[in-house]
Amino acid sequence: MTIQNNIENKAILVSLSIKKWALSKKSKEAGAILATHYGAKNGAHSGTKHLLGGKENNSFMDKVEQIRIKAQDCRDYFLEQTLPWANSGERILLLRNKDKFDQKMRSLEGEFLKATKEFCKVYPQAKAEAKGHLGKDFSEDDFPQDIASKYTYELNRSPITTGKDFRVDLMGEEIKEMSKALDERNKKLTQEAMKEAFQRITKELTPVKDYFDKVNSGNEKARFHPSLIQNLNNLVEVIPNLNLTDCKELKDLAQEVKTEFGDLSKEKIVSMDKKEKEGKSRKLSKSMRKSESIAEAILG
Repeated sequence: MTIQNNIENKAILVSLSIKKWALSKKSKEAGAILATHYGAKNGAHSGTKHLLGGKENNSFMDKVEQIRIKAQDCRDYFLEQTLPWANSGERILLLRNKDKFDQKMRSLEGEFLKATKEFCKVYPQAKAEAKGHLGKDFSEDDFPQDIASKYTYELNRSPITTGKDFRVDLMGEEIKEMSKALDERNKKLTQEAMKEAFQRITKELTPVKDYFDKVNSGNEKARFHPSLIQNLNNLVEVIPNLNLTDCKELKDLAQEVKTEFGDLSKEKIVSMDKKEKEGKSRKLSKSMRKSESIAEAILG
């Protein structure tokens, strides 16, 4: 598979940072009590306290849970629509997907911020309730005065740096060497990102194949979960926005997956005879082998 070197013209780098108030904290007192109880030395045990007094105790935990859910929604969509780039937390986003991505991320950010505001409104009551649940382990110092400052959302965007971007006063040969090294790095990172795109297909096909293996082996307890095919179809929809190099093999494989497995349902599988089920299992194996083979070949 040929890797194009003009990725900087087709994509940007994005990073997402979401911070939340940490609801757990180590309790020296609890650790000391545990050590005494077990006849152990101080430091041998550690205790952790839930600052709101426990998930099942504080009546405002539903507000906190909503923050967690909305934050996870942001992260899930961010990861779904992008591919990894280096180890700094930045990920690569195709420019043709940027408008849709930005619109959805703004919507998800709004939901996250709304959830944090809802909790901030009841924070004083939640804190007062926590005092009763924590008893002697309650400490005023554990609770921030400005709770809103503990919740942040930051989505950053930056261009992909290439060898053409050097503007410093260096010797011509030095610039040439540094430019070459940077361009080679970008090429390798593009290859690794594309490898993950193929690996995602393998990952979603695997549980479908496992299900057919159980059915074909006579396992009557094998359960079909609609999410198996939903996840597969969701991935096929996303693939065009992950195809950094306009790879024909990736396009063809996504289409193959959609055609062969995209309309599977429990009813369809039940209506299949043994030969059809075994045939579908073989096709799943073939698609998985193809995906794995291309993924391995990408990095040479």
